[in-house]
Parts: sequence; C-alpha cells; structure tokens
Amino acid sequence: FIIMLTGAVTSNWLVIALWAIMGLGMSGIGLSVMHDANHGAYSKKKWVNKFLGFSSNFCGVSDMNWRIQHNVLHHSYTNIEGMDDDIAVGAIMRFSPTQKRRKLHKFQLYYSWFLYGFLTMNWFIAKDIKNLKNYKDRDLLKEENISYGRALFQVASLKIGYIALTLALPIYLVPVSWWVTVLGFFLMHFICGMILSLIFQPAHV
Repeated sequence: FIIMLTGAVTSNWLVIALWAIMGLGMSGIGLSVMHDANHGAYSKKKWVNKFLGFSSNFCGVSDMNWRIQHNVLHHSYTNIEGMDDDIAVGAIMRFSPTQKRRKLHKFQLYYSWFLYGFLTMNWFIAKDIKNLKNYKDRDLLKEENISYGRALFQVASLKIGYIALTLALPIYLVPVSWWVTVLGFFLMHFICGMILSLIFQPAHV
C-alpha cells in the first residue's frame, strides 16, 4: 500500500499486482491477527487484543459486529438456522438441511466458488449495517455495551474512513487511471474473500 502511495510503481499491471498482494495480506489479518485478537487470544493483555482486533476495520469489516456475529452467535449456536449468521446467506445458497431448498441450489456447487470471492465486499458494503439493525432488534448490542445510535455512528464513520484511506487516497495519489485503482480494490477484496471462504467454509459449515 505504501509502495503504491509513494508513486514508486507506475505500471498498471504492477499496481494491480500490489493490490493482489494486499488481498493476501487482508486474508492473513482475517485468519490470524483479527480473529485471534477479537477472541481475546492473541495476547494476555486486553488492550493488545483490542488494538489488534481493530485491524478488521482496515479491511472494511466492523470489529464490533464481528465479535457479536462470531463470538456470540456462531460459537454459541454453530450452524443453527435463525441463530448463526454464518449460514444466513439468503436464498442464493443453502448451507443447512433446515433451509428451504430451491431449484437453483443444485447448481450451487458450481456458482458458489465465484460468490465466495464477494465475502468481504458484501460485509463492507451491506452486511455490517444490516447486521447492526438485527443485533439491535435481538438486544445483542449490550454485549458490546453500546447504544444503537452510537454503534451506527461508529460503523458508518469507520466505513467512510476506510473508503477515504483505501480507495480515495490511492485514486488521488497513485499515478494510474482511476479505474485501475477501483479494479485493484475489487481484486483485493475478491482474493481475500475467496481465501477466507475456502478455509472457513469446510471448517465451519
């Protein structure tokens, strides 16, 4: 990211390659740093876990929402429909025998691979805000000792900051066309989403 921002690389292909490397880095944060820290397992010191757990926001994902979805719901109600958000992906895919079976599901072994790449992009764009309303209705925000209004402001502010830092700043500073940066940004998320899905889906679902 720093190499890009300094303008040391001006080739479109090399800039795209740097975004791809960042996708690998994002998945590393998700698989170990953020995951372990938000579980309180990265360090014996609470402040270290909180500090490193915040790193998920630099990947476009709210650390607060992640703790509720993963620590509270997923680990308490693993793969139970209506409780575990990890298997609540809408009608397009079916992750549980208790979910309604649709005709398109017989093809999901083919199209799911492509959709897995949108995991973090979906979380960044829609899932955090949608889940926040859901957690308010289910009285789960008390787990984080935060009001809905404050939580909404916090999540929205961090999203805006993420866009400014990770997308707007490179568009402004990196000496390539804006569309190269946007393409690289999507590629970064696609690579990260694919890696996380291919590791977590077999282990969790």
